[in-house]
Amino acid sequence: MRDLNTRGPTTVRQASTRAWTGLALCLAGLAASSCTNAPLPATALRPSVVGPDYDSYKNACVSAIRGNGGPVMMPDRLQCTEGTVLPITQNDNVIPAQHNSDEHRFTSATQCDRPPLLQLNPKNGQCMPNSTLRVFRVPQEGVDEKDYPYAALLCRNYQFRSADAEKLKPTYDDIAMIVYSPRTTNACFFQKLSDSAAVIRAAAGAEPVVAAVADEALSGANVPSPFSPDASGFWLSPKKMEDLTACTTCHDANPLMRSPYAQQSASGAGYFPARRASQAYGVVGLDYFGEAWRKYHQYFAVSGSDSKTCVTCHSIGPGETSGVFLNYSAGAPAPSQIASAPFDRLHWMPLPLWSGTDQGWHDKYDKSVTKLRVCHDQFSGSKKPDPDCGLTHLLDLYTESGISR
Repeated sequence: MRDLNTRGPTTVRQASTRAWTGLALCLAGLAASSCTNAPLPATALRPSVVGPDYDSYKNACVSAIRGNGGPVMMPDRLQCTEGTVLPITQNDNVIPAQHNSDEHRFTSATQCDRPPLLQLNPKNGQCMPNSTLRVFRVPQEGVDEKDYPYAALLCRNYQFRSADAEKLKPTYDDIAMIVYSPRTTNACFFQKLSDSAAVIRAAAGAEPVVAAVADEALSGANVPSPFSPDASGFWLSPKKMEDLTACTTCHDANPLMRSPYAQQSASGAGYFPARRASQAYGVVGLDYFGEAWRKYHQYFAVSGSDSKTCVTCHSIGPGETSGVFLNYSAGAPAPSQIASAPFDRLHWMPLPLWSGTDQGWHDKYDKSVTKLRVCHDQFSGSKKPDPDCGLTHLLDLYTESGISR
């Protein structure tokens, strides 16, 4: 186990505004929030600044996740195969992906019930099998178990790999991890793409697309923990992370996202952290990543009683949580999703799934969804300002003393 009890010097880098694209751990969907009125943590510490090297980022993450609690015990090595295999289904029947001979079932034309929401390689399609997700709690000394940090490890395939092949030699096209402390409300993002992965842009208005080719895949065995001594040899440096747009556009107002795809891994209450609307959330390294990251690190403070239904439970930001993810959760089929799916599969917010009538859903949520679309378009500059669409920067929830309001 690795004791997250190290601290190191940090440096400040001026904000960069260069263009960037990329991929992040988009567990994809709306925020993992709840409608409870639990108090904000009393020790929500504003994240430290970092420099361009990985070790400064690691040290800042250790400090931000630990807060004023005791050491956090993270395993030195992680195994992708310990995660839940995210099934690819059609009408709730798993599409066979056990053997190499099953490859013909997975093409760009394949449709499925719950595709990943972050667009992958269009050449291969969204419905790629045998990716894994593991969400686990990391013990921390001197802290109540309910406040242990969360860690989410996502190992993605952008091309077909059978379960048989993964059992013999687990390999993936990208491996990503988020560590989040419900006690300090800070989060760290870690990413590794295969050497052969090439970042391309989607059509205007769509989220970034990552194209991966067959060679030089990443081993999912004995992955170094982001806090291990040799972590810098595996995970991307802050300088590289600065170029990954989907981190901030997808995780704009919450650290961990959940969708029908990711929810397939859930093993009970508390699997994903329950956050309430308007709760503080700090991204370690935000000072280094620059304005291109910071501008999305906000949430909409919607006014008007008929328009606030969604934000009563969720922090919804100006990135994809008010963009394509909002649309996918409110009736629009996601890429490669079966368009003839039942109503509750296409209208999957709130979670657990809506149990009322179809018209009841529209009566309760349509006005709020419409207003959030207006707010999103206002932020992107395609519509005039709307007085109901206020924005609160998440770092404004921290006082000068570091205590969350």
